[in-house]
Amino acid sequence: MYFEGQGLVLFNIESPLSHVRYLLKDLVNFLKNFKIDNLEEIKKRTKADMIKLAVDRYPRFAAQSRAKEIFVGVQEGAILRAIDNVTETQLESAVERILSNISIGCVGNIDSVPYRDEIQSWAK
Repeated sequence: MYFEGQGLVLFNIESPLSHVRYLLKDLVNFLKNFKIDNLEEIKKRTKADMIKLAVDRYPRFAAQSRAKEIFVGVQEGAILRAIDNVTETQLESAVERILSNISIGCVGNIDSVPYRDEIQSWAK
């Protein structure tokens, strides 16, 4: 898998305002302590989740994604096959990169959401 260049990883948190700070801290701590117990199982679950999400929740999205793949010349199933080639080193590197440059976007009343600098300090 190719992790170079600009990328975006999204963790979607929906919570009451009183829990936002705790959930963000838990997420950062999870990433800081990330351990790979069984890479092959992670790959299987990732592929299954991608397929299930595309089919069950976003069938239109799946069709649009496949149309884009065809347009740029990606063979059917290439993304799922690429998951099989991910190494532990690549996955650990990706987690380190996520922690090195955390960004946050919020919707709604954001008074209880910590600033990016504070969240970034938790990752150190």
